[in-house]
Amino acid sequence: MKKILSKMKIITRERILTISMLLGAAAAVLFGSFTVFAKECEEMPHKLFRLHILANSDSEEDQRLKYELRDYLLSDMEEIFKDCRSAEEAKEAARKNLAMITEKSQQFVSGKGYDYNITASVENIYFTTRNYGSFVAPAGNYDALRLLIGEGEGHNWWCVMFPPLCLGAVEDKTDNDGELFLCKPESHLNSGLSEEESKRIEQNDSPVQIRFALFEWLSSLW
Repeated sequence: MKKILSKMKIITRERILTISMLLGAAAAVLFGSFTVFAKECEEMPHKLFRLHILANSDSEEDQRLKYELRDYLLSDMEEIFKDCRSAEEAKEAARKNLAMITEKSQQFVSGKGYDYNITASVENIYFTTRNYGSFVAPAGNYDALRLLIGEGEGHNWWCVMFPPLCLGAVEDKTDNDGELFLCKPESHLNSGLSEEESKRIEQNDSPVQIRFALFEWLSSLW
């Protein structure tokens, strides 16, 4: 009986050791995969340039004005960004044309009968992970062209100016919680994004969403 019990203990220890080794190997693979994913998430904000518009308030009238200004800007600014080949070039183009963008936006708003001041700037802004439709953008600090209408206390709207995911979107009135994303399949071309990175931000499957959420949570602890 003692011999049997001794053999059983040995077998049990061997099984525990085997299971531990397998779990350790799986954890190493998963951690390695997540490390690569986290690195991609950290690099992504440097490859995107956003447009961020804040309404004066959440009144129906002010929200409508925000979308009208959005449509006007998207149709007007395509010329400014059409030759940009990187997020840095897009940021510089926005800075060089900031006075013109401000003036045109002010004229548009005034022409609608509002006395709101328009404040335009290029800033580095923190965005949480956003997931609308097929577009996923990881949390991080992104450079953005930011326009405040009046007090800028209403719901915001944003999209990606580079790569040009929202330019040419004037005809599409689709809105999801104040935000619009239009992705072009070829948007990774000449954009500084690899095809894999382009697929990453256009994926909407659960594992990717979980990893983005995990990355955001871990980032908040650092």
